[in-house]
Order: sequence, then C-alpha cells, then structure tokens
Amino acid sequence: MATHLRSCSLAAALAVAAAWQTGCTVGPDYQKPESAVPASFKAPEPWRKVQPSDDADKGEWWKAFDDGKLNELQDKAAKANPSAKAAFYRAEEARAAVRIDRAALYPTLFTGLSGDRERGSETASTFASGRTRATVALPLDLEYELDLWGKLRRQVEATEAEAEAAEADYRNALLSLQSDLALLYFRLRSLDAEQEVLDSAVAVREKALSLVDARFKAGDVAELDVSQAQTELSTAKSEAIGLERERRQLENAIAVLCGEMPSDFRLKKMPLGGGPPALPGKFPSELLERRPDVAAAERNLAAASAKVGVAQAAFYPSVTLGSSLSLESRALNLLFNSSSGAWGLFGDLSQPVVDGGRRRGSLEKSRAALNRVGEEYRLAVLTAVRDVEDALSAIDVLKRQAAAQSDTVESARRTVEIAQKRYGSGFVAYFEVVDAQRALLRAEQEEVRLRGDRHAAAVALVKALGGAW
Repeated sequence: MATHLRSCSLAAALAVAAAWQTGCTVGPDYQKPESAVPASFKAPEPWRKVQPSDDADKGEWWKAFDDGKLNELQDKAAKANPSAKAAFYRAEEARAAVRIDRAALYPTLFTGLSGDRERGSETASTFASGRTRATVALPLDLEYELDLWGKLRRQVEATEAEAEAAEADYRNALLSLQSDLALLYFRLRSLDAEQEVLDSAVAVREKALSLVDARFKAGDVAELDVSQAQTELSTAKSEAIGLERERRQLENAIAVLCGEMPSDFRLKKMPLGGGPPALPGKFPSELLERRPDVAAAERNLAAASAKVGVAQAAFYPSVTLGSSLSLESRALNLLFNSSSGAWGLFGDLSQPVVDGGRRRGSLEKSRAALNRVGEEYRLAVLTAVRDVEDALSAIDVLKRQAAAQSDTVESARRTVEIAQKRYGSGFVAYFEVVDAQRALLRAEQEEVRLRGDRHAAAVALVKALGGAW
C-alpha cells in the first residue's frame, strides 16, 4: 500500500511538472512573414499579397484542355512516376520524424525480467563468503525529461514544420510532373502538326516536279527548272524525316514520366489543332497562394525559427526524473509475494559548464540559418511573381502573334497561287514559284509552332499559379 501511495505521489508530481513546464519556452515565437509583392501584376487582373494556402484543392487542371489522351497519361504518371513516389516517401519520412520527436515529450517506461546466481569466495572477507545466492527481478522503470525551457517542444515545432514543407515539396513534385508531362505532350502534338504540314509540302512538290518534268520533256522549260523542283522536294522530305528524331525523344521522355519502359511505349500521331483553353476574364487574387514551393519555403522558415529556440534552450540545465518499481526475490516462485516489492526514485540535473563555445556556435549557426531561409522564402515569392508575369506576357503576346501569323499564311498562299499562274503563262522563271513555296512552308510551320507555344504558355501559367486558375 505504501509503495502504491509513493508511486501515485510521483505520478502526480510528474503531472504537475509537465503542466508547469508548458508555459516556459525560450526562443522566438514564429510569425508568418509579410512579403513585399506588387499591388497588381502588369496584367489588369486584381491580386493581393501572397500567403501560402497550399492545402487548397488544385483540381485536375489538365482537363481544361479537353484531351482524352492527355488525361490518360496524367493518370498513369500520377500512379507510376518514380520521382513523384520518391517525394511522397520523403514526406512519409518527415511525418515519421514528427512522431519520433513527439515521443520525447512523454515519459519512457522500461520493463524486463532478469535473474542471476552467484557464489562468494570462501577466503574473502565478505558477508557472502562461501555462500550461493540467487536473485530474480521484474522491474518497471520510468524516466522523464522535464522540458522546462521548451527545447523538446521547439524541436517538435521544427519537425512538424519540416514535415509540412516535405508535404508541400511532394505537391510541388506532382505539379512539376503534371506540367512537364503536358509540355512534352503538346510539343509532340505540335511536331505531329508540323509533320502534317511537311507531308503536304512533299505532296505539293512531287506534283510540281511531275508537271515541270513534263514541260521540260515537251521543250517548254529548261532543265534548271527540273533541278530546282527536285531540290525543293528533297529538302522537304529531309525536313520531314528530321522531325522523327525529336518525336521519338519526346515519346521516350513521356514514357519515363509515366513510369513505363521507353522501348514498349508508343503514341499515335495526333496533330495539334485549335488554341488553348480560354482564360477567365479575371483571376481570383488568392490563386498565387496555391504555389507549393512558396508554401514549402514558408514552412522551412518556421522550422528554422523553432531551431533557434532549441539552440537557446541548450544554455539552460536539463532535468530528468525517474522512478523504479520492481519485484525482486531469491526464487522465481516467490517473485509475486507481497513482500517482494521494491521501489526507488531519482532525479538528475545537468548543465554544461565549459564546452569550448559549442553551444554559442550552435546558436549562431541556427540564427544564420534563419536569416538564410528567410531570404530563400523572399526569393520564392519573387520567383512566383516573375513566373506569373512571364506566363501572362507570353499568353498575351503569342495570341496576337498567332493572329498576325494566320494573316501571313493566307498571304503566302495567295502568293504561291499567283506565282504558279505567272510561271504557267511563261511570265516568270520557276525560281519565283520556289521562293513563294518556301515562304508558305515557313509561314505554315511557324503557325503550327505558335499554336504549340500558346499551349505551352497556358501550362506555364497553370504551374506559375500552383495549379489551375
């Protein structure tokens, strides 16, 4: 009964100490920073200062492009991409680290079963001379470090923030995967559209060569015209073949993002047509808050702040309390007798006196790290603003450029028609037809490339905003 009362008293004392210590925490209390961002972007939409809200649902933004094959590839990549899965497991590691550090806030309980048997020397002057003694023990030991200065709690704060940063890094890895896949996919489809243009150019030049050759055989034109027509045909064929190399490389890159073997991966030709999805008339100002890299930088800043508190707490004494309750007996069959109980209490206070400046160096290091991570957070915000500005600018410029290029293509087609008629009437040399056809091919190729660039700019804006709009 006395042992029970003493153990209850110890437990009560530990509870009181634990309740008291929560009120004392050294080190800076973290305050989320206010970053200097512009009141508005160069685009006319309203924006406000960034505050990370990475938990907001990003949605399946790629579905805005209304492309079933892209949707299928995104699903594959989300399930099988090695880089994204590695980032997920890094976040899992960080969450496990939080559980480890939280455990230090609670008492540790040990138990076990031990036994020994010994015989004392007959010639030694001890009380056990010549006698054999056996002992069996079943201890229950408790140990608890009082977190008087908040060192353990600050460490938990740091690991919790690091776990949240790792989660944001995982989300950023997913966003990068999704955007990279979309960029590669639209580039491949843009190549398919360019291939279609070149195939059409080859067909036109084959027909032209046939007509010129017939006129040459009839004596209407010189052999030079045939040679020029043949050169243009060969050049167009060479360009068409050259696109195959880049297409295969893009196909292989998409396979890797989807976690598949490039040797077994194929995508049928799908020329890119039309423009990207239309942007909303206005952007909600909170969209920039979705950036997972900004959220990760802010959480790393919170972790660095907490680590300053850990370093400061090292200057104060550490106090450890403990108790031991056990059953001890000279024989196993007597172990659970009421008279076999034993108990003990202990306390330990330790304080480094001379450490060669180790603690001071650790504190200075943590403060420097806090300043460094603060600048990294500021850079993340500035980079986010720049990315949005670049994407909005690209979307605006490319849209106007595409409209102008469409007019260029129409003009080039009329020029080819006029040149062919003039050549057929004998007014001009075949070189004028060749020159007009070259101009049309380049104009059509540029039109296709601009179409791909507009899709890429839309994807870049999605990524700059942290997913969707």
